[in-house]
Amino acid sequence: MSAIQRRDMGFWSAFALVVNLQLGSAIFLLPRSLSAYGLWGALSWIISGLGALSLSHIFSVLSNHHPMVGGPHVYIEQAFGKRCGFYAGWTYWVVAWISSTPLILVGTTAVESIMGDFGVWGRLILQMTVLWSLMSLNIRGAKLSGLGEIIFSILKVSPLVIIPFLGVRYFDWNILKEPTEIPVFSALSSASLMTFWGFVGLEAGTTIADCVKNPKIIIPRALFWGTLLVVILYFINTISIFGIVPRSILSTSDNAYAALFHQTWGNGWDKAIQVLVCIMCFGSLNSWILSSGQVALTAANSGLFPPIFNQINGQNSPVMGVKITTMCLAASCALVSLLLYYSQSFSQQIDIFINLSVSCLILLYVVVILALMAFIRKKVIQWSPLLMISVITSTAFCFWTITSTHWSMLLGAILIPISGYIMARLFRWSVF
Repeated sequence: MSAIQRRDMGFWSAFALVVNLQLGSAIFLLPRSLSAYGLWGALSWIISGLGALSLSHIFSVLSNHHPMVGGPHVYIEQAFGKRCGFYAGWTYWVVAWISSTPLILVGTTAVESIMGDFGVWGRLILQMTVLWSLMSLNIRGAKLSGLGEIIFSILKVSPLVIIPFLGVRYFDWNILKEPTEIPVFSALSSASLMTFWGFVGLEAGTTIADCVKNPKIIIPRALFWGTLLVVILYFINTISIFGIVPRSILSTSDNAYAALFHQTWGNGWDKAIQVLVCIMCFGSLNSWILSSGQVALTAANSGLFPPIFNQINGQNSPVMGVKITTMCLAASCALVSLLLYYSQSFSQQIDIFINLSVSCLILLYVVVILALMAFIRKKVIQWSPLLMISVITSTAFCFWTITSTHWSMLLGAILIPISGYIMARLFRWSVF
């Protein structure tokens, strides 16, 4: 089936996908850690946001020159050949469902907070039900998936605009400016590395290039404006929380918005907060399932993945890519849920998935920047002042992140493409 027949998504669907991919559980989980840095923790969103905007511009340039298909693996393959493209595609596809695991875990935990403890087996059934529902939505075609993205983005963005506005009357500059003993540079450095996690996934907006009506125009715009909106929402919400909730309270709270609501409007809002958590997590999860299915499809069409991944159903959806991704995600959730049943270390399990995902994608970003340089050297892409600034900023931020990442996470990131090599050799995929 031709790519033209599959182009059902417009600007707002692509924009919503970019927003949903980035706007997830970070807004709930990070303020507690950032509170140790005070005002500098809030300002770190601007620094990491500049890094994210620089990367979004690089992906926009690459997408503009290769508009028919997208995704980091596409650009790496065109720059360095099929084998490099395979390693990039495999890594990105695996990271797509690894990074989705915390979303389903946090989201279903929120459901249990509303409805009561389901127990380990009930929790597994709930997780499988959510995954099956989102999988069903995404195999119904790009048009319906795009509508789902728009609905999820409205549900996610609206409270993040309304809550800071309603909290203005409770805002106290003295609380926001509570002094911290951590030096400014160290505070901004450490906090910015944390907040960059909130923007991981921005590049996935390019993976839907063959679903978008006019990708050469729509995708660059969706990447920039979607990422900019996420930067603004993260910043104003963190400032609002830090200016209302004392650091002594925030530093011991598992959910920043629960602390915010208790500080302003009193108790009784717990269930409403958990509903917001569900919307945030499941909205991002829906976006990852959509983009990972597209990654598998484009990789299969290029001969990087087995032909089974390029199957499209009657609604022009990458049905096998979506189904296999969902099954892998379900297996990850089942494994982690069983581990949690015995270890009860929920936060540690979540941190492992988050740190591994960030490490993998940062290394992938570096290779994408090298691919861009290769295109510039071949005169496929021309330098511009803005592109030069984006390359310098992105490179500096990526290497800064790498040097600050624990070696075990970098080792895990390297093992993922190695696992791809083993799979390809074991099942004799044509790429090798």
